[in-house]
Amino acid sequence: MSPAMPPAAVAVAFGAVIREMRNKRGMSQETLAELGDFDRTYPSLVERGLRTPTLGAVFRFADAIGISSLDPRGKDSRTALRVVVCELQTPPSGGVRRRLC
Repeated sequence: MSPAMPPAAVAVAFGAVIREMRNKRGMSQETLAELGDFDRTYPSLVERGLRTPTLGAVFRFADAIGISSLDPRGKDSRTALRVVVCELQTPPSGGVRRRLC
């Protein structure tokens, strides 16, 4: 088992996943904020790792991005969150790497 990542590194990695998924869907931060019922600045803060979302906010991000009903393997919405942040690891170089399962 790898050592736990510091909370700041997790926030940065989570934000990068949200940004990537939002961009793949051609969605603006403003649209994401509206669909997730967030303040208009919140997606930007999360994507830059300046805020760590609550579990409820993670589910709202998933719903807004459109991955909450089924993940690519046909699993339920709780399992779909693994698509967003399945595994966060710190590589030997000290940077942040994410891998989607």
